[in-house]
Amino acid sequence: MSIDTLYARFISGELSETEIADLKASGEWEELEAIILATDNMALPSYDMDAAFRKLKIKEGIVESKPKAITRRLWLPAAAAAVLLVAGLFLLNPSSSTARVYGIAGDVVLTDLPDGSRVTLNSGSSISWNKRSFENDRRIDLKGEAYFEVSKGSTFRVQLSKGYVDVLGTAFNVKERDNTLQVSCYEGKVRVEYMDIEQTLTKGEGMLYDDTKVWSNVPPASEAPKWLNGIAEFTNANVNHVLYELGRQFNYAIIANDMEGRFTGSFSNDNVEKALKEVCAPMGLQYKINKDKTSIEITK
Repeated sequence: MSIDTLYARFISGELSETEIADLKASGEWEELEAIILATDNMALPSYDMDAAFRKLKIKEGIVESKPKAITRRLWLPAAAAAVLLVAGLFLLNPSSSTARVYGIAGDVVLTDLPDGSRVTLNSGSSISWNKRSFENDRRIDLKGEAYFEVSKGSTFRVQLSKGYVDVLGTAFNVKERDNTLQVSCYEGKVRVEYMDIEQTLTKGEGMLYDDTKVWSNVPPASEAPKWLNGIAEFTNANVNHVLYELGRQFNYAIIANDMEGRFTGSFSNDNVEKALKEVCAPMGLQYKINKDKTSIEITK
């Protein structure tokens, strides 16, 4: 279950006693308690999110970062969305050594790291770091996709599920989902080690490693990732990965048998019907949005 779904169920009172007990045992209950602190005496529909977040940081002694949500679309009810933006994106506990930032489905999140580096998280992605050791060991754990603008200094490492990306001072984009990794270098130099591959990229170079287990040379198509402006872009991508990304961006389940083919193109993140046409028409695919507005059927 995704973290944003978990928080939404918590807010609506749908978590069972068993689930709460499991959360406490796993250590994730501390994060949900942060939501309680953030929402004390919250008045809706009028809600000053920035003031509430500042109040929470002061109360908890949090000074590490200043996250900002760049909202493209809110898929949750207003009350739940407000809570998630305050407490679901940036969760720190003074007693914990780990800081975490989450990007809610449909949003892009901007946060500053303790060293002055800046990270922009794509929808449904997350980063975490060790608050106590970060000054001497600049290591970030990434799940999903993020654009990094790294301040110069000691080696900065982005830890992935099956490898890592090392930099000294640069701007680059990393996207890891399932068995696919794409790295694009916009400034400086990065070194990628993933599975059994090592590759060094300089400005204007990019590499794609997908489920075919082959590296491809995929240089950046623009001066910065287009998803920063609400456009998902793909170059010779597996069409199944593209459909998954579309469903994730709009919070729909995609119902489709494994499709064959590669997709080069893009879709905008502001309208699901438009996005479906932009992907399905060139591939000769048909789509149907189910009446419950939670799933989309894709057929040939």
